[in-house]
Amino acid sequence: MVMISNIEWLKDEQLNHTPIHLMEVTTDKTLDTALELTIFHKLTLVRPRELRTSYEIESIVRVLGTGFKFFELLSQEKIIGLMMKATYKCFGPNRFILKQDHKPQNMYYIVKGQLILLKNIYNEVLNKIESIEVCKLNEGDTFGENAVMFDTPRKTSVKSLTTVELICISQDDYIETLKYDVLLEWEANANIIKSSEFFRYLNSEQVNRASALSFIKTYQPGDHVVGDKLGNIDYGHFMIEGKVNMIERLILLRSPNRYGQNFTYKLYDGKSTLKKNQSLVDKFMKVCDFLGNSCFNIGECITNKDFIADKQTLVKCLCVPKWYMYETEILKWWERTRIDIEHVVPNTNVVFQYFIAGRLHTSQLNDLITKKRKKSENHLKAKNSMLPTSCLLLPSNANWLDKHMNL
Repeated sequence: MVMISNIEWLKDEQLNHTPIHLMEVTTDKTLDTALELTIFHKLTLVRPRELRTSYEIESIVRVLGTGFKFFELLSQEKIIGLMMKATYKCFGPNRFILKQDHKPQNMYYIVKGQLILLKNIYNEVLNKIESIEVCKLNEGDTFGENAVMFDTPRKTSVKSLTTVELICISQDDYIETLKYDVLLEWEANANIIKSSEFFRYLNSEQVNRASALSFIKTYQPGDHVVGDKLGNIDYGHFMIEGKVNMIERLILLRSPNRYGQNFTYKLYDGKSTLKKNQSLVDKFMKVCDFLGNSCFNIGECITNKDFIADKQTLVKCLCVPKWYMYETEILKWWERTRIDIEHVVPNTNVVFQYFIAGRLHTSQLNDLITKKRKKSENHLKAKNSMLPTSCLLLPSNANWLDKHMNL
């Protein structure tokens, strides 16, 4: 039965070209250098657990990289212990892997193939239940974790579009190996979520789900937190402690004056052709700080912006997936918070004007942002504002950019 169910990937591999007496040497070499799962990895997950070695499982974990989302919460030892119990499964096209409202049994990691996520809804006009497409799942995606973790019925169905190869972890193995460790992480996440003004309207089920999907990340002083195409850009960042500086990169068109002794600057639009003696230069401005219960990267424009842990403080952030925030109906006022952040933080044109002015009236700028904050806080009616605490507009030391952006 095992051979028949896995015939698709077995027949694709040219095992007959490897002499039997060289198989062990070939296997070790393949496991050491593999960049993706090989047939030897797959055979490892098909074999009985007691015949697997730690060396083989470590190789699988290395190739998978991130793997299941909750792997970020686990030690390497726990991940290897769980993967030691995983199995490898193959399904043909048009097969239901999971069905809506069924009890959870397994969670899956997609090694190869494409699947579709379906949800049954009642059509009042046609007086019948219809299946609608939620999204497609591809290689490297995972599914089935939430139901296994919380022991709740499946909320969607998953169907294969092509022949698929999956790594499977059963609910029993998950509970036996990980549940206590993950629950400790969830409890820490849940405490932060419950204390945040932003999540105060979530019910207990929604808090549990947010806790499972989110993670707490610690940054050392001077570390890059998130920015334009860098870091966890798909996660909103909610401050727990420390201070984060927002630095904006101004891309300027520099032109010499008629005597060639001084230069004039203007914002580069990304389209203009450079004329003779013109050049592009980067200038970095520290625009504002984020403290306390503030949040950032929740959907506001961060083009040419980077968020850096202050050099004097350790920073902790709760990172929450943006897609979760957008799909949770009760959190729609997140959009209003985003608008208020964009209203308070000076835009690129304002930052450029202060760069040109050459005089930095920090106290006046802080008065300006304080007025904007009060107006926004009255609009939000929130006890703890999530907006930046001060507007600095100071030239920034860009040493960290050499390390993080290779400029």
